[in-house]
Parts: sequence; C-alpha cells; structure tokens
Amino acid sequence: MFAYVKKLFIPLFVLLRNTVIGMKRKRIKRFIEKRMKCIEKYAILIMYSGDKEVIHQLRIQFKKLRAFVRLVRLGSSAKKKLKVPSKLKKIYQYSGSVRDLQIYYDHIIPFYKKKDGYTYQVLRQIAEAKSILLIALKQFRFHRILKHMTKRAPDRLSKKRIDRFIHQKSGAIDRLIGTKVQDTQLHALKKHLKDVSYSLKIFHIPLQNYFPIAGKANIAELNQFSDILNDYLDCVVGINLLSTALAGKLSARDRGVMKGIKKSWRSKKAKGLVLVKDNLLPTSLRDIGTGVKKKRK
Repeated sequence: MFAYVKKLFIPLFVLLRNTVIGMKRKRIKRFIEKRMKCIEKYAILIMYSGDKEVIHQLRIQFKKLRAFVRLVRLGSSAKKKLKVPSKLKKIYQYSGSVRDLQIYYDHIIPFYKKKDGYTYQVLRQIAEAKSILLIALKQFRFHRILKHMTKRAPDRLSKKRIDRFIHQKSGAIDRLIGTKVQDTQLHALKKHLKDVSYSLKIFHIPLQNYFPIAGKANIAELNQFSDILNDYLDCVVGINLLSTALAGKLSARDRGVMKGIKKSWRSKKAKGLVLVKDNLLPTSLRDIGTGVKKKRK
C-alpha cells in the first residue's frame, strides 16, 4: 500500500515543485549541458556524413537552446547574462545555408531526367557550403563554451518568468499577425512560434494554461500552424535560389527547365500563402473559453 501511495505522491510532488519554484541552478545547468551535448553529437555526425536530417537535428537543438537562453535573459539583472556564443550562431547560420541548398536540390532533381548541367552546379554549391560548416565545427571548442555558459547560469528560473515570456511572445505574435503579410514578418513570426513551442516543454505544468496563442487552442494546432509556415518559407527560399541562378550563366536547356520550375513554384507559393493567411488568426479573435473562432469584423 505504501509503495502504491509513494508511486502516486512522487510525480505529484515533482509537478508541484516545478510549478511553484520553476527551475533551480542545478537543473538550469543540466538543461544547458544536455542541449550542448546534443549539438556536439550532431556536429560529429555531420563531420562524418553531412546528412540532411542530421543537419536538421543540429539546428533543432540550437533553436531549443536559443529559446531557453532568451527565456533566462528576460528580466535578468545579472551583469554577465547567459547568451548564445557568436561562434555557435555562425554554425547555425552555416548549417542553414547547407540545408537550404540540400532541400533546393531535392526539389529541382525531379524536373531533370538525369543528373547533369545545373544540378552539378548545385552539388558544388552544397560541397562548398559544407566545407565552410566543417571548418567552423572543427574550430568550435564545445567543452570550453559549455563551461563558460554554465558559469553564467542564474540561481533560479521561476514559473513567473516563463509566464511573462510566453505572454510577451504571444503579444509579439499577435502584433505580427495584425500587420501586412510579408515574407520578412512571417520569418519573424516563425521564430516566435518556435520560442513558444520549445519553452512550453521546459516546465511540467498544464500547457492549456497558456492557450490560446496565435489564435490556436492547443499545442497541436500551434505546431500545425508552424509546419504550414515552414513549408511556405522553404518555398520562398527555393524561389530566391532559382532567381539567383536564372540571373547567372546557364545553358539554354537549363534556363528552359528552371523557368518551368519557377512557374510551378510560384503557383505553389501562392497556394501556400493562402493557407498561411487562413491560419493567421490573432488570439483576440478566438473565444478563450471555447476555443471557437470568432468572425472577423
């Protein structure tokens, strides 16, 4: 009987502890260590394979760390605040360049009967972008940076701070949704959504307490909206790369193929934008109690 009560009591105690006091220094340091070790693991895998999915996972771990650091820095009075190192930001940037080209390559290949002409140019671009990334990874001192970051970890991260952080992010999201829809604003919106999504998973508290966010009733709807936004922005990047290529030297055959691709992608982009706009619903237009959409006036 005691063992059964103990089994029920301990998870409840952990839940209450995290809800009341949030996160103490030891757990903050452990969180930073976990994220940095994951980034290091994927960095090693990239050096051996450079696989698209591995690069994607490294970037996810970076975004989780970045969201956490932004949360920790909110309202901090420390002289030396926790921050994401500039060299790690560069790794994220370089890995993004590689991933953009890899996705682009995968999308143009179906339009070619065989790998030749312009597709080889893209493969060379990927190889060049990878070499820049690999140099940055080899020069990055993970253990030294981790030690430096954990030294700056605060003594405590309260639940009040995450409440304030989510509230600020939700406000920023609603302000962006209320502006004219442009790609730059949508990219900023995507960052805020990621910060919210990753931050909500840090504490063991009922997520529903924070919804609606961006007019979404729950985390599943929020993630679905984020995926729609990701697909649209990937299309934007692809069209930009196509436009750059078309402005350069190409064979008549490649130019003809790529004009056809661009036409197809512009149509896809237009449909994607309609889907994005359909999901751009400010929190004020959703009834908080029922999660039902209200009509725009």
